[in-house]
Amino acid sequence: MGKIVDITTEHKKCREELQSQEKILNNKSEALKEVLNHIEAEKQKIKDDMIFNLDRIIMPIFDKFCLKGIEEKYLELLKKNLKEITSSFYRELTNAEIKLTHREMEVCNMIKNGYTNKEVAILLNIDIQTVEKHRQKIRKKLKIVRRGINLAAYLQNL
Repeated sequence: MGKIVDITTEHKKCREELQSQEKILNNKSEALKEVLNHIEAEKQKIKDDMIFNLDRIIMPIFDKFCLKGIEEKYLELLKKNLKEITSSFYRELTNAEIKLTHREMEVCNMIKNGYTNKEVAILLNIDIQTVEKHRQKIRKKLKIVRRGINLAAYLQNL
């Protein structure tokens, strides 16, 4: 003859313990979400403060410069880069898989900011064909060759 064991109390205990653990986990999950939201808000505040300070403190100094020619182009580029100081553009380009050289990064930056091949060549003191070769290498490394994607548009969307 078999022995009958009542497992209802044990089963009930396990269920209560599971519900208790689930409640604790849900509370921790909510707390983590709050912490992450707070961190994101702080990051956004720092970014906003940085942009505000650039616009109010640094940019007015640039407006006092009366430069012409190539110096003016460098100043424009510097202003544009300062305004985008919090962007992830360079981080995206320094991706280990892409492996852009320092010069290719400079070319990318200028293309992204709307400079023509001729302007890039003048600013970097290189030949226009060299700029075109850099553009070809950049397109190849970014894997946008023969895909009908404009390099400047692609870089602006990074």
